[in-house]
Amino acid sequence: MLSEIEKERLVGDMLRASYEVLTLQDLGEQIFPLIEQAFDTSASLLYRITDGGDLENIAGTQVVTNYEYFRDQYAQDPMQDLMRRMNPWIFHPSQIPQWAPFKKHPVYKWSMRQQIDNYLFVRLTDTGHDAPGSVSFL
Repeated sequence: MLSEIEKERLVGDMLRASYEVLTLQDLGEQIFPLIEQAFDTSASLLYRITDGGDLENIAGTQVVTNYEYFRDQYAQDPMQDLMRRMNPWIFHPSQIPQWAPFKKHPVYKWSMRQQIDNYLFVRLTDTGHDAPGSVSFL
């Protein structure tokens, strides 16, 4: 567990590094490791859905897993439908009532096999219901 001083240093490092970020790829490569460390997450993912509805993984440690998720799990994931309806800027499923029943769902069981037992979704752009430029911290 990081001390408050260490967390403050990491946040300062994130802010300084963010001034140098020019692309989404840079964001994933330079900022994500600092965020993962500061917030004690096990993985990260930056992706977007193109105008044509295709998945484009950009950066993070879960890129390969995310392709598998979109191919095999996305359509049956009840959290996706809930997230589309709520359209939040920040979505932390384990903090909502629907999380308990979701833990019995096959998608959750798949997630556990990928060592994803919790996640935080942050939408970076105001897009309506599909979220190009979305970030997940797992």
